[in-house]
Amino acid sequence: MRSFGNFQRFCYAHRDDYHYLAFKGAFDRVERFKEHNRDGHFIQLFYSIYDFFCDNLDFLDRVDVPPFEISNDSLLFDAWEGFINDDYNDAEGYTTESLRINLSPACGGCRSGGGGWSPIAKIMFPTVAVYMRNTGGSY
Repeated sequence: MRSFGNFQRFCYAHRDDYHYLAFKGAFDRVERFKEHNRDGHFIQLFYSIYDFFCDNLDFLDRVDVPPFEISNDSLLFDAWEGFINDDYNDAEGYTTESLRINLSPACGGCRSGGGGWSPIAKIMFPTVAVYMRNTGGSY
């Protein structure tokens, strides 16, 4: 389901499950995202990555345990870069312009200097994918 609250509840409920232990750090960060003063980063990346995967379901199985270097998969990277460079993909929860200016070129954006949202994006890609794969296809 396209709900950040449901995503948080999923992360919280599964953070200690044996088969999800590789995601524990990511799940913990999602649960405590406000403590790091990164509200907009997590929320906008969740919605945009969720929508990207909905449009590109074949990429759900291409991501692996956090952190995930999106630039290491040229097909995924090109599709993501195309997604955030198309303003028609703006939706409730994010704008593609915000993604472009806050993500480094290694994550498809144009931010120079510093990582911006890129470190969070690297954990969000696989974490959103595992959430979508395990919520019964309710996307």
